[in-house]
Amino acid sequence: MRDRSLRLPSSYCVAATQSENLIATVGRNVALASVPQRKRIASSFVLSHSCAVTFSTCERFLAVKSTLGAIAICDVQSLRKLAEFRPKGQDEGTGPLFNEDSTLVVDATWSGSIYIRRSSDLLIEKRLPFPGEMLFGLSASADRRTWMIAHRGKFIDGDGHREPTYLSLWRWPLTTPYRTLSFAGQEVKSAELSPCGTRIAVTFQLHGPMRIELKLIDLDRNQSAATATPTGLYATRLRWSPDSSMIGVVSPNAFSLYRTSTLECIKSLPDIYCSDLAILPRSRRVLFGTWQRGYLADVEPPP
Repeated sequence: MRDRSLRLPSSYCVAATQSENLIATVGRNVALASVPQRKRIASSFVLSHSCAVTFSTCERFLAVKSTLGAIAICDVQSLRKLAEFRPKGQDEGTGPLFNEDSTLVVDATWSGSIYIRRSSDLLIEKRLPFPGEMLFGLSASADRRTWMIAHRGKFIDGDGHREPTYLSLWRWPLTTPYRTLSFAGQEVKSAELSPCGTRIAVTFQLHGPMRIELKLIDLDRNQSAATATPTGLYATRLRWSPDSSMIGVVSPNAFSLYRTSTLECIKSLPDIYCSDLAILPRSRRVLFGTWQRGYLADVEPPP
């Protein structure tokens, strides 16, 4: 059931603190709301064309990124801008993530670079280049010890063909990947590392009729743990619950929630212009974001 007491504006990206006390959405403005109070507590214009938002692990800061590749760090209470980086050109890439103690923020770009910046002033501490590749996914375990990058390979001819997509796994601090996973003959559309750091959710574009396939990969056993075919023509985002018991799949015309032990579908919610979701298992709610609005809805967590 939708919680109509909390109305949120257009929500291209949504985020929740680990304590589940605060939620944030990004549209034209960044909106901040209190889950216990069921009300919006702040709203501010931070960056033009904002597309991604995330809370710091200490829950004191927000990182916001734009489609141009600009990044801003904001104070959570006031949404006051504390630091800002503006690129010389356009280089969107992935949304940002903070490290374990919130002193550094990491993002990856479509032009093939991983950047590690100081969160205090966004000056670059380290750059890891992947020339010719496109980095389209960045995720990390809850303790920030394990990180995953999704790579589209280099172009191999003038007709737009690339080397196969692959995933790289890293330990903090990010120096070199300790493991890579490739999927011969399968087109990876999205991938997300679980908060527990032991599984990866991956969606593949199936050949023939436009369908997608969701797989959970057990990293310890090095095998697929479960497979499902979600609603929708393709998946734009995957979102784990903080306890790794559920995963949400976002496609343009529906939200789908799955139990990760079996990939049984718990809930499928048709909507239009679906963009993102965040699962709040302790409060038994999910924050849904669309181009038109954001809203909380009840959902029964797995037993």
